[in-house]
Amino acid sequence: MADEGVVVGLVCSPHSRGNTAILVSEVLRGAESVGRRTRLVCLGDVEMGPLIPSDSGPYGVTSPQDELEEVFELFDQMTGFVLGSPIYFDNVSSRTKILVDRMIRYSEGEKRSRFPRGIPAVLAITYEWDNPSAYDKVMDWMCHVFEHYFKMNIISKITAEGTSKRPVDQRDDLLKLAFEAGRTL
Repeated sequence: MADEGVVVGLVCSPHSRGNTAILVSEVLRGAESVGRRTRLVCLGDVEMGPLIPSDSGPYGVTSPQDELEEVFELFDQMTGFVLGSPIYFDNVSSRTKILVDRMIRYSEGEKRSRFPRGIPAVLAITYEWDNPSAYDKVMDWMCHVFEHYFKMNIISKITAEGTSKRPVDQRDDLLKLAFEAGRTL
């Protein structure tokens, strides 16, 4: 295969086998069906902390040395990106927010130039409320962050509402949507 890159899928949930993980996994399965290499990382299994104060880092902060640094190493070879977050209390999970904040490392200097720009991305959210448009503003924020700051090309936005009554693994329409999104990465 000429393309040696990897499609990175991040599950920003504490549940490595929950609705969000199933959705991200299905996107990656779609990518694999067209010959793409994939890597799934469940951030609930990754020791990671928030930014810490620093006199030398950009914006007066720096990253702690923890397992999230290993996840960032995948970004150097990333050719596609999938991010899934559950919604808790009307916003993305704390792991999603820590990830985004920690990506500040790609805002300046040598690391900025190494971050792959223009890669295709799929964003997914899962939540219990039955309202399919309840968290459109959260999805808009996610799109803004990854398009504006990291220059990704959002090719698909997947919303899985009502997951307590209708889990993702029981929704063929949602699984098909995720699979097809992965095929386009």
